[in-house]
Amino acid sequence: MTNDLTMRVASREDAASLYGTPAEDVADRLAVMRRQESTSCYRPVDYLHGRSHHCHPSSSSSCCSMPQTVDPIDHRRSRSSMARWCYQIIDACELSRHSASRSFGYLDRFLSSDHPRARDALADKREYQLAAVAALYLSVKLHEPLAMDASLLAEISRGCYEPSEILDMERCVLRALGWRTSGPTTHEYVSLCLGLLDPEGYYYDLDTMGSLLDVSLLQCELAAMDYDLSTGCVPSVVALAAVFNSLEGADEGRLCPGARCNFIARLCESMLPSDDATALVRVTCVQSMLRRLFCLNSSMVDLPQEITGDEIQETSSNS
Repeated sequence: MTNDLTMRVASREDAASLYGTPAEDVADRLAVMRRQESTSCYRPVDYLHGRSHHCHPSSSSSCCSMPQTVDPIDHRRSRSSMARWCYQIIDACELSRHSASRSFGYLDRFLSSDHPRARDALADKREYQLAAVAALYLSVKLHEPLAMDASLLAEISRGCYEPSEILDMERCVLRALGWRTSGPTTHEYVSLCLGLLDPEGYYYDLDTMGSLLDVSLLQCELAAMDYDLSTGCVPSVVALAAVFNSLEGADEGRLCPGARCNFIARLCESMLPSDDATALVRVTCVQSMLRRLFCLNSSMVDLPQEITGDEIQETSSNS
């Protein structure tokens, strides 16, 4: 496959920044983020099929009036193409891919809303692409140290959009989001989850931590390109599945078995609701979906066999 999304290698500073925060503080932060992602305002709906994966009271009625011209297969292709384009722009500008992934969270929530421009974007490819460009512009403006000028994006789009169109669509996206632009993301979850790994377990080796971070984030970046994972799973589940997949590939010589078991137990305790017996099943399912995306993205590298739900449950129980 051409235009594969390549893995970005984390700096040693990035890897080192993941440890040092007390585990109790990390667990508290994860709990806050999971409560936040459970609120309706941060949950997109399955806007291609007119139903909600996670009930969205304010938009349930509007889902019934989704435009009939939407072709789910074509939309999935458009999403993948736009996501790769956004990642290329981010890489060329040496910005964080987190901004590109976050922008598609904005886009999904926008398209899940009852805003008139969202309806237009679902029915018209040009409007959809404009919404994706505006979401990227918004994400970079809010979360990068240097803003990206709308005229630059207009130029990069080869004259498809005027700067005024991008700015107008940005305002529409913000209004549809209710100005809520700081919801939890898979990237944030991955960083916090890896912070629960005892550095003694990987002998304070930054290369080991960096490798876990790199592989986990690449899976999150690929997940942002996938409609079903983005609208059907909350960020915490995607992030946990990505970390489990990455953890399985860690060499035992670089990550001792005891630390691995304790880490899995901590993750289950912090990330899986104790009153939901199906939570682990969903994570295992997402692991398989991420493996598929990883393999489709690159024919040269494969993820290791995923940790199964039974293995995770056994490890958690024994710790």
